[in-house]
Amino acid sequence: MSENYTAYTNYPFSELFGSVVKQQIIKFLTENPDKEFTVLELARALPLNQSSISKPLDSLESSGLLESRKDGKFRYYKMKSRYAEHFHQVYASLRVVQAAALRDKKKDK
Repeated sequence: MSENYTAYTNYPFSELFGSVVKQQIIKFLTENPDKEFTVLELARALPLNQSSISKPLDSLESSGLLESRKDGKFRYYKMKSRYAEHFHQVYASLRVVQAAALRDKKKDK
C-alpha cells in the first residue's frame, strides 16, 4: 500500500462516500478545481490502478459531484465548480483539526 493511499484512510467521509478511493478522487479534484483529468491521469496522480477508479468516478458523476466530457476516445472528469470550494473548505478545516490533534499528542508525551 502506497504512502499516498494510507494517508487518505483517516478521512472521516467513508460513511458519506463509501470508499477511500472516492475520497482520494474528491480530494485530488478539489485541489485541482479548474483542471480536467482522464482516468489514466487520475490513476497516475493518486497512484491507483485505472480499473480501481473507473467505477468510483462513474458513481461520483452519477451523484452529481463530478462532471465529464468525452473528447474522442477519452473522457475528462472534473469537480463541479459549485462543490469544489465547499470541499476545499472542508479539507482546510480537517487540516486544522489534524494539526491541533498532533500538537495535543506531543503535549501528552
